[in-house]
Amino acid sequence: MNKFSPRSLITALAGLGAAGTASAQLLTWDAGGDAVSVYQEANWTAPDGVAGTDPAADAVNPDTGAVVDEIPGPGLIFDFLVGGTATAGGAGGAGPNFDLTDGTTLTIEDDAVFRMGSFGVRGQNAFDDLTRGNIVLRDNGTFTTLFTVEIDISVFDAADLEYRGGGNPVNASTVDLATDWTGELRFLNELSTDVETEHLSKITVGGAAAVIGSNVQIVNDGNTGSILTLFTGGGLDDADLDQDGDVDDADFALFFAAFSGPGVPTGNPAADLDGD
Repeated sequence: MNKFSPRSLITALAGLGAAGTASAQLLTWDAGGDAVSVYQEANWTAPDGVAGTDPAADAVNPDTGAVVDEIPGPGLIFDFLVGGTATAGGAGGAGPNFDLTDGTTLTIEDDAVFRMGSFGVRGQNAFDDLTRGNIVLRDNGTFTTLFTVEIDISVFDAADLEYRGGGNPVNASTVDLATDWTGELRFLNELSTDVETEHLSKITVGGAAAVIGSNVQIVNDGNTGSILTLFTGGGLDDADLDQDGDVDDADFALFFAAFSGPGVPTGNPAADLDGD
């Protein structure tokens, strides 16, 4: 008997959009044009799903992303699906900004990559729309961007999400990680302390708040960024006794203090280095 999985149900609901808006039509990446530009209609299969047929001219414009009111027919909106081994946006990434309006959804699955250049993906700010855009990452899909604005992101399986911008890359956006997710959430220009103070409140795990040392862990990447994964309770991260995202002198001081008296934070699972 066929059943909806929670993931497929979330994806389906995300694509419905806000009440009162037209149902979105699905454009699927087929790389039939230059195999790079997300704004070239020939790279997408038309909403009828027939391979080799392209959306109408101006269906996806570089100044708007998903067109809502700029072409004939009110409420003409699109969801987007990129799968297989495609790299939408090419090595240099897409630009200008890609807009997901009227609650539309970009899904990246299989081993596909959707890469923005020096731009990002925006939700309701385009056209003064009142609904947020959605991105679904699953399988081994990868989404790399400078920023998102008013976008709700759901991440499953071994998919990776990468923010390359600094300051406020997760701008008015949310990221929900599946409880069995095994990928990475990378911030290339935000250190672990910045992620903790500025972005952790925007991240959930299975709908529950992200908590360092409980359901997520963050380590600096050795350059200007950091990497967030689900908390495993094992490996090098256990040496981060004060759980500030860094293994440093402060952690060694806590470790050695444990041999002469109180010094390791009570209840800190990272203090149990041998896992017993």
